[in-house]
Amino acid sequence: MTKFANDLPAASIFFNGDFYCVVSMSNSGLHFADPDEPVQYYEVGVSSEILGEGVRQALLASKKIPPNELKGVLPIVKKKVEERIASEMKTYGYKDKKALYRKMIACSVGLSDQTLIFYPNHHSSLDGYKGISNDGPEVLRLPLSSSSAEIGFKAKEGLRRCTTASEFELPVVL
Repeated sequence: MTKFANDLPAASIFFNGDFYCVVSMSNSGLHFADPDEPVQYYEVGVSSEILGEGVRQALLASKKIPPNELKGVLPIVKKKVEERIASEMKTYGYKDKKALYRKMIACSVGLSDQTLIFYPNHHSSLDGYKGISNDGPEVLRLPLSSSSAEIGFKAKEGLRRCTTASEFELPVVL
């Protein structure tokens, strides 16, 4: 789960050197993978235009969950995440979760006042990420009206600005 300022509509972009993964995030004070929205996968050589369109779709699908519904939604989210991890391991040939996440980086994207805000994250534990900054120089901004190619380019730049703990590796973002 990720905490964003101002409860922004959000998405997360993951990359581990083998694939990109774009996830729409629901919001109930904290953001979490939306259990109703499909996760989007892209190969390493995906064009910025296609990746950008996926990011835009994920953001626009982000929805607010009333706090009184959160307790019922979280078990569903947990199950869907476990299924996603198992599918990724099978599809991309990883023997275990550690191998899948060793080079995984994540960039969170929020939408505020028709502006996309890309927040690079620090890979702090096997499947844990925390924001580097809410307003530092690594944060990128772009109007929502930008082309899909520009959004995809900023998404890749956001991933390039991610950091990682010393026991993990940073993949090369193409």
